[in-house]
Amino acid sequence: MKKSDEYLKKRIEWRVRKNNVLCSKVLFFEKLNIKKRRKLESLLEPENIGIPVVYFKGKNKNWTIIGTKKIACGNDIFADSIAYENIKQWTPYDYPLDEPKTKLEYLKARYFGYIKRFQHKILMEEKGGRRVVFYGPRGWKLYDILNITLMMERFVKGSNE
Repeated sequence: MKKSDEYLKKRIEWRVRKNNVLCSKVLFFEKLNIKKRRKLESLLEPENIGIPVVYFKGKNKNWTIIGTKKIACGNDIFADSIAYENIKQWTPYDYPLDEPKTKLEYLKARYFGYIKRFQHKILMEEKGGRRVVFYGPRGWKLYDILNITLMMERFVKGSNE
């Protein structure tokens, strides 16, 4: 059964409230000031992300937005997105998606590249191999992006079966 955008929006909002995600760097999209919201809407229009629901502010004017059809990222002049059903794999950005080639690369990635409180980027790969970096607040709030994305993946896969 295909779920409507309104239903998905309510589920995302429920998850955000349940996990106590909202803070100064994480806001509901509709709560952004009008000027910022319009600018983001114009950047997101070609991406067709559905209803934008949650805004995550990253470093250096980078952001991630959870929509009802796609997850989007960008800055003041650029936006990119991945549909939930096209996500092949993801990783905190400093931890490689590809297998480390040497033991030293493995140890460096394993022990220095995956400290959650320092992470502020997530690398996602589409089924076609294209990779996109998503930005969010540093630390544990970044993992809320992943939790919501995983929930949306399950909804989309469940409605396509």
